[in-house]
Amino acid sequence: MMADEAVQLLVNLVQSDSTNPPGTEERAANHVAEYLTRHDIGVRWQEVAPGRLNLSASLSGATTRRRPTLLFCGHLDTVPVGNQQWSHDPFGAQITDGVLFGRGASDMKSGVAAMAVMMARLRQTYGSESLPIQLLLTVGEEVDSIGAQRFLEEYGVSGIGGIVIGEPTNGQIAIGHKGAYWLEVQCFGRTAHGSMPQLGVNAVDQIIDAANLLYQVRDNLQPSPDTILGAPTIAITQIGGGIQTNVIPDQAFLRADMRFGTPQQQQWVLETWQGAVDRHRQQHEEFRYQCRPLLNRSPLFTDPSHPLIQKAQELCRVDAKTWRTVSYYTDGSVLAAPTNIPTLIYGPGDDRLAHQPDESVLLTSFLECIDFYQELAASYAQGDWELTQMGLPPTEADIV
Repeated sequence: MMADEAVQLLVNLVQSDSTNPPGTEERAANHVAEYLTRHDIGVRWQEVAPGRLNLSASLSGATTRRRPTLLFCGHLDTVPVGNQQWSHDPFGAQITDGVLFGRGASDMKSGVAAMAVMMARLRQTYGSESLPIQLLLTVGEEVDSIGAQRFLEEYGVSGIGGIVIGEPTNGQIAIGHKGAYWLEVQCFGRTAHGSMPQLGVNAVDQIIDAANLLYQVRDNLQPSPDTILGAPTIAITQIGGGIQTNVIPDQAFLRADMRFGTPQQQQWVLETWQGAVDRHRQQHEEFRYQCRPLLNRSPLFTDPSHPLIQKAQELCRVDAKTWRTVSYYTDGSVLAAPTNIPTLIYGPGDDRLAHQPDESVLLTSFLECIDFYQELAASYAQGDWELTQMGLPPTEADIV
């Protein structure tokens, strides 16, 4: 019966358009809130922006003994559907041969639903007993992590000893990911008639120069000796400019997506590219530009010997060497990386299907993930393994 209820929650979430931008997570959040409330779990709302709210829930209470919290974290937003043709309605949540199709099915509404069902199962099993287990569902992860940042600003992470992030990993244990740095460069020229380009300054030519300089830096980037998180990547993902075909453009831009395994790699790339651009400007006096970061996320890594990872390996019946990293970034860059909170990335769905047309998730993978989350949380709540975190709030016993 609970499996049917779990699938229905997932269907409701996929049918709720939570595309970001613009950020329409409210309906999906309300489905989770209604589900948790129906299972006697109170929810807390945190306004992030008008009409956009983080949702959190806790199984802990005033009688919780002094133990760090294990936080289960997911995001409610999805990327847009895109212009490519889908074979299934992206918000239809159609189920065919045990596969549910729809935007967010893998990334990451199946993870969100699995975590909510896990909370309900623990409530059903342990009744009103206080457990050091919490749930946080954020808005805005797909663009700027605004939900995670707002949570950090208002509540902090004091008392959180470990985090489980439900991004899709195809049922595999992931212990980290590279950081992400998004760079925007703008170049400025002077308009002229397209038939007389010598009278203007072509900003598109300038942005091509900036792009080539960035790719020269990329080609000279040496892999870090620490290759656990994978080789760094630099990709120009957006470029544009101009007014119309017969006008020399006075503005152009590019945006680049960069992923680094260490802060040192990021620093070297930015400093080297800045030096190359400055030298180029000295040789071309009409070259004018400005740049700014659009996003800056830290790498995330948890030692595979940590009890959180070891317990996950035990539950998955794999050996200590069986783990992976993921290519995308998560809210863990905001919540966990700055204070080195141990973090497990584990969720249903195939991350290769994320952001793709006909995104889908195997329902067997979804249901198995619920069991995994439940076993992991219960084993921690029962004291089978421990987490440590500085800065725990005082208990009533401490005050007395």
